[in-house]
Amino acid sequence: MPLHPIKPLIDRFRSVVANEHIGILSIRNRLLVAFVAVALVPSLMISFNAIQFGKQSILNEKSTQFFALSNHKAGQISDAIGTFKNQITTFAQTDGPFAQDAELFIAEPSSKSRIYRDFDQFLYNNPAFFEISLLDANSGTIVASSAPETEGSPHSDATYFIEGKRGVFLDPFQFSPIRHDIASTFSLPIRNRYGQLLSVLMARLNHESLNEFLSQNYGLGKTGISYIVNHEGRYVLGMEFGIRPPPNIITLSDHPLLDSGGIRAALSNVRGGSIYDNYAHKPVLGYYQSLPVLDAGLLIEQDLHEVLVPIFDLERLIVFYSLLALAIALTMAKLISSRISKPIVQLAQLSTYIASGKRVAIPLLPPVDEVGVLSQSIAQMTDHLLGSLSDIRQIIETMPDALFIVNEQGIIVSANTYAYRLTGYSKHEVEGSTFGHLVRFQEDRVPSSNAPGVETLDILAHLDTLGQRGALSDLNMLCIPKKGSPIPVLLSKALLPGRGHQPNRIVVIAQDLRRQRRYAKERVDAIVPALSRMSLGDFSFKLELPPQNDEFTDLVASIQLMADNLRELVEENQNKAAEIFASNLKLRKSHTTLLKSKESIEAEKSKADALLGSIGEGIIAIDLKGKVLLMNQQAERMFDRSTASVLGNSFAAYFNFQDQSGKPINMESTIFEHVVSKKTQHFTTVYFARPNAERLPLATTLSPILQGKKLIGIIGTFRDIRRETEIDKAKSEFVSLASHQLRTPLTAVKWLLEELMRKGGFNARQLGYLTDIQSSTGRLITLVNDLLNVSRLESGVLTIEPRPVDLGKWIEAAVKEYRFMSKAKQQRIEFEKPSTPVMLSIDPELYRQILDNIVSNAIKYSFNGKTIVIKLARKSHGVTVSVKDQGIGITSNEKKSLFTKFFRTAEAAKFSTTSSGLGLYIIKKILDISGGSIIVESEKDKGTLVSVTYPLKGMIAKKGAKTLI
Repeated sequence: MPLHPIKPLIDRFRSVVANEHIGILSIRNRLLVAFVAVALVPSLMISFNAIQFGKQSILNEKSTQFFALSNHKAGQISDAIGTFKNQITTFAQTDGPFAQDAELFIAEPSSKSRIYRDFDQFLYNNPAFFEISLLDANSGTIVASSAPETEGSPHSDATYFIEGKRGVFLDPFQFSPIRHDIASTFSLPIRNRYGQLLSVLMARLNHESLNEFLSQNYGLGKTGISYIVNHEGRYVLGMEFGIRPPPNIITLSDHPLLDSGGIRAALSNVRGGSIYDNYAHKPVLGYYQSLPVLDAGLLIEQDLHEVLVPIFDLERLIVFYSLLALAIALTMAKLISSRISKPIVQLAQLSTYIASGKRVAIPLLPPVDEVGVLSQSIAQMTDHLLGSLSDIRQIIETMPDALFIVNEQGIIVSANTYAYRLTGYSKHEVEGSTFGHLVRFQEDRVPSSNAPGVETLDILAHLDTLGQRGALSDLNMLCIPKKGSPIPVLLSKALLPGRGHQPNRIVVIAQDLRRQRRYAKERVDAIVPALSRMSLGDFSFKLELPPQNDEFTDLVASIQLMADNLRELVEENQNKAAEIFASNLKLRKSHTTLLKSKESIEAEKSKADALLGSIGEGIIAIDLKGKVLLMNQQAERMFDRSTASVLGNSFAAYFNFQDQSGKPINMESTIFEHVVSKKTQHFTTVYFARPNAERLPLATTLSPILQGKKLIGIIGTFRDIRRETEIDKAKSEFVSLASHQLRTPLTAVKWLLEELMRKGGFNARQLGYLTDIQSSTGRLITLVNDLLNVSRLESGVLTIEPRPVDLGKWIEAAVKEYRFMSKAKQQRIEFEKPSTPVMLSIDPELYRQILDNIVSNAIKYSFNGKTIVIKLARKSHGVTVSVKDQGIGITSNEKKSLFTKFFRTAEAAKFSTTSSGLGLYIIKKILDISGGSIIVESEKDKGTLVSVTYPLKGMIAKKGAKTLI
């Protein structure tokens, strides 16, 4: 049987090493390349990294140098401009001689010689200036100049004239007709001692001194330059000949207009250094920054090639040593590769013996190195493989199943001994025949010796297509032998892939099923009686498990398990039937009890409905989804809604409430959320708009409905408070009227007392009486003012006019007055604010009312010698002003009544008897109307912290008829 699995491997190895000379040269070349790569690649990588590191180091060093030089030049230029500004400012100072001469010249034009003398002296003392002129303050005409030819020329449209009337102004880089060059112009006002504008002084500055700063290019080599461009990008200052303007320029536009990345960055107020192409499209290393004092940009540049000269020298040195290393590496690699490849030649000769597939005496290499050990191992492996091949051949020949090896054309290549015995054909007849023609098969139905066989391709097509990928697939068939009856078989096939140039082959195994079927029938007959008993409802049998562990064993175990489960289920159902009978008796008794309970519940419901109907306040119950659950008769009359029309519907859709100003209130998102989140009662006053346009005021109480600790709904109680509202309105009108009537005579009394005390003539006792009367009158006026403010706040006629205010500066101005107030008690007032301005839109009068009340309370109720801290803070939710004192403090019980009218704590009443108890009430009303909030934190004898917060958008504007007093 020609089954030889190791031979394809040997043939493939032989094809690789068939040409011994070429193979060895290929290995030698690969070793040579490998050695050269190992030698050169690290050195090249190190060289490349060294070049990059050196380049970066040089660039970093140069950038640092450019940074220092740029800062130095920019500082020199800024200092020089400052010096020039001081020179011209000192010359034109109001009390100086020139200002006096200018005032005299304007009054008497004949005194112009004094002006000329002043001009000459200034130019002599300040050589940086080359021209100075005096301009008429109205027409801008030059009335006197160190260059007389310019007198009479108008300059009213010039920027330096317009800006010079306001203060000292520098107009940089303008064309000078005197010097035919670029100059900068200083202008400033000339005022008399009364601050009146007399004229405008103009002085032109040459740039030679600035050019000296730019020409100092320390360490920039031959190509380094420093220059300045104006805001248009025109070259205005520097020592670079390549970009200098023509010798006879007429206007600033004659100067070159430059463009580069550095220039654009400098003019965009960007500061830094980088590599870019300069105005001449040459790569340079440059540093750039803006010069705000001249509205220009400063640039320092050096040719990139000159900067990197040391790197180019390093590259040439690295190339020389790399070539030297390559020559050395090639020599050594040739010697080493020749030594390594020699044993491989001997190993290739050894492979020709192995390829024969026979046990022959193989010449072995001595095991002195890895190649020798490899040759010993290959020889041992060949002996093992040939021995294993013999064992496999013997197993195939003795296996109890028929095995056929078929090629891709369906021709039987070989078969084992059992295949000849199963088919009844000889080896000569089987091998070379078409599978399925001589060895015939048919479907496993009624056996028939005359039935036609299935052709080879039909059998292979019926097998599972997984067989094409090497996986086994089964097909039950009948084998038609040469003599005798058809034999049941199980056909399986598998793909045997070819190796090298060998074609694929198919292995077909025919398993004889006659013994299995006889054994299966015997095992099935053993369990048939048990199945018959199960069909009659008898589950008490016990089956013995067969000794074999296969699918039939699992079936027997499953039948036994099913019988046991059915027996337990029958017993359980019998017990449940008895329990169901007993439960039916209990259900009948429970039904009778439920009928009686229903009657009792209906009676209680009738009582509850009658009770709700008799309550004088409207009651509405709502679930957590906002649906109406219950409404009494009073609520039906109050809201003009029938219970049937609102039950089960949204509360917000049928009940529209408003606040005091008529603005709609979203009950679900405001008040209901408070009750649901805190599970506490909520009291408020709302207005309900009736169809007849009447607004019904209602005192509303919303309470949570709790089942244990679980919230299941909300119940609302609505009480008509029209009577109370009218009484409160009448009270406010009375207070307002009475306060107005009291304020006028009290003001008159105060004025008369002041007049009386001013005239004098009283003794000490009389003066003390008058002082007490004046103090009491002041307190009465303050009380009347507070009552009037309360009336205006409660009546809703207050005007709020917010405007943006720098709150830090505003509070600082107020703190000066507070410090004067606190001197009597030797207290310190500190103010803390952020470093950046805090802008807030407020009504200053109202905000001052709030701050005055809080700070005056802190001063009044703090102990002598203590510190009061006022702090301003801007946060994400708003702007907060807090006042922290070190005073008597407030107890937790008194905090609840702190913002009610006329309330004073027990300690406050002892500490000071002059307060009306209206200050905090007025503050709270102002904050509620204008959109602010207040928090009070305090402990008895440990001081109080009061924090007032407004959102970032500030106070809410409101139009009204009156303001606070």
